[in-house]
Amino acid sequence: MEDVYFSKKIKSILDNLDLMSLGKNVAIKVHFGEKGCDTHISPEVVKAVYEKVLSCGKTASLVECNTLYKGERTTSTNHIKLAKEHGFGFAPIDILDGEYGQDYVEINGCKIGKGIKKYDSMIVLTHFKGHIMAGFGGAIKNIGMGLGSRAGKLYMHANIKPTVNSEVCTGCGICVKNCNENAITIIDGKAYIDHEKCVGCAMCIAVCPNESIEIAWDSHTGEEIQEKTSQYANGVVSAFKKNQIVYVNVLENITTDCDCLGEKQEPIMKDVGILMSKDIVAIDKASLDLVRKHSGDEFDQINLINKDNQIKCAIENNLGSSKYNLIDLD
Repeated sequence: MEDVYFSKKIKSILDNLDLMSLGKNVAIKVHFGEKGCDTHISPEVVKAVYEKVLSCGKTASLVECNTLYKGERTTSTNHIKLAKEHGFGFAPIDILDGEYGQDYVEINGCKIGKGIKKYDSMIVLTHFKGHIMAGFGGAIKNIGMGLGSRAGKLYMHANIKPTVNSEVCTGCGICVKNCNENAITIIDGKAYIDHEKCVGCAMCIAVCPNESIEIAWDSHTGEEIQEKTSQYANGVVSAFKKNQIVYVNVLENITTDCDCLGEKQEPIMKDVGILMSKDIVAIDKASLDLVRKHSGDEFDQINLINKDNQIKCAIENNLGSSKYNLIDLD
């Protein structure tokens, strides 16, 4: 049985957070929310955790990787700018996979943002919510999908490599110049991707000024995404020594969709509270159970994805245990 602590106040969580057992350079994993989203994790909660880490004589940065899709978080420059606009400018912000998501390190076959190697411990701060592809977004998704490099995100989201929408492509050649595999050519004034040469780095998606590079978002089932995300979560966890990661799930402003949705969302239920654990599976299972209980099982109706399968995949990837002991700090 893994201990999962519960409180409605971040102070109570922090009072029971054993930071002295963590290393000296702490990565604080945060999803800053896409432009237009205002139900992402509260900057005040993140700031409280950050200041607690500093008070213990440690250094810390807020970390994340760039997105696969074209948006305000496609490049590190814009990503950091948006994070500050959303209220996270109180701490150093480190986008781990480079300006265009090109920098990664392979861990257990997973392409993780290369900058993860700079840190000896991590606190994973997660806004718990729904997710149209994974069923729900908890700590497993936060580090698995969140800390995968652009190439890693492409692997998790699609079975096939990018293609070009010829109706949108202007044949500018920027993708050709930025393809290290020489997999893209201009034919009859349009870009063409040779899938025999393409390695799925997804750089073309990041640099295309016309958003003409397309991803087959529907080429994966929810079960495949859950499995691959769990694989990547295992890769992230493997980057750290045992007991050097702490997970905090914030069950507030719970929405139907992920914070990557660039528009305002309305919470679908009342706030529940905040959970903390050293077991990623236990905290996600406890979060799912509490949200189900407080929503009258309506949370299961927000999408058709089997949410329990994500827990199952995480267990099969040796991430932790679904058996937990809920400790109420209030």
